[in-house]
Amino acid sequence: MNYSSSPFTCMVHEKESVHRPRDNGGDHYGGDYLGNTCTKRFVTQPTNNTEHSPDSVTTGDFNGDNRTDLAVANFGDNTVGILLSNGDGTFQSQVTYGTGKAPSSVTTGDFDGDGRTDLAAANNGDNTVSILLANGDGTFRNQVTYGTGNSPSSVTTGDFNGDNRTDLVIANFADNTVGILLANGDGTFQSQVTYESGNSPSSVTTADFNGDNRIDLAVANNGDNTVSILLANGDGIFHRQVTFRTGNSPSSVTTGDFNGDKRTDLAVANFADNTVSILLANGDGTFRNQVTYGTGHFPSSVTTGYFNGDKRSDLAVANFGDNTVSILLANADGTFQSQVTYGTGNSPSSVIIGDFNGDNRTDLAVANIGEAHINNKYWYCALIVTKRFTDE
Repeated sequence: MNYSSSPFTCMVHEKESVHRPRDNGGDHYGGDYLGNTCTKRFVTQPTNNTEHSPDSVTTGDFNGDNRTDLAVANFGDNTVGILLSNGDGTFQSQVTYGTGKAPSSVTTGDFDGDGRTDLAAANNGDNTVSILLANGDGTFRNQVTYGTGNSPSSVTTGDFNGDNRTDLVIANFADNTVGILLANGDGTFQSQVTYESGNSPSSVTTADFNGDNRIDLAVANNGDNTVSILLANGDGIFHRQVTFRTGNSPSSVTTGDFNGDKRTDLAVANFADNTVSILLANGDGTFRNQVTYGTGHFPSSVTTGYFNGDKRSDLAVANFGDNTVSILLANADGTFQSQVTYGTGNSPSSVIIGDFNGDNRTDLAVANIGEAHINNKYWYCALIVTKRFTDE
């Protein structure tokens, strides 16, 4: 194991598999940062190796010990890596499992109803999604793949037809669609049904946007600077999209209640603008015009959480272009304070949170696509750094 000290940050929110606009040419290399709730000083922790080009990271308890483990989509070598938690903020060495080609996004769910946390990985290079069912001891069965649209960029879960099974939704970047794969309940899925999105959908998330207790979709459309809202019928079918303007080249979308009205608002990372857009919800599935706030260079991923203990939904943004994470604290009226930035690894592309050391604080993991040369070879790592927010 390697040890390193680096400035870092923290964030809060459930996993959203979100992505920067991708150039599939060339090689990308990097690792993951794992941070604790932030302060102005750092406590170093051991690094953990991943494989080539970790592009997406998510969390789950994969071995039933009530600790928060990591799963990483390794874009460069067609695997997902599992890093089991030691419970003190450190992780065991990763164990990898084969996926399809160029996995760009990974998420979790119980797909066969056995109470274990399974994996789904969207494979950008061969237009499939891999399902890896859990054994419950931290290991996984061999993948089973299902067809998607072209160049799937993001995958997440929801119960779209009210049968208490965990279904899949996938953003198909090259098709301008989202694909719905309804679960059979035994770990298998029906063939996808697609719905139109905007141009080049890069990220998808789920929430109830109109208060009918059905799971709707929000899709960030990188190619036409919009976010699509697809309201659910509740039977697995969705209404035609309605679009709302964002900044330029939106790369990631997430949700939160930013003004305390119990409605689900949107935050969108705008890759080409160096901004994040806030779209406050009207409660009927429509949204107000965006208000933008500055971020670092090329924001690739955004998520939400409580960073300063006031129970307001703050923002954390991974900035691909300048190796930082921005923290924007909420004012409770839907507006945000100016960003404060913290360093990450090279080219952060995906962020996720969890309590990695059992202190009931919300920590951060960031997948970094960067590069480092050792003995004329590239190496890839996940660095754990703890840091706490203070009011100082």
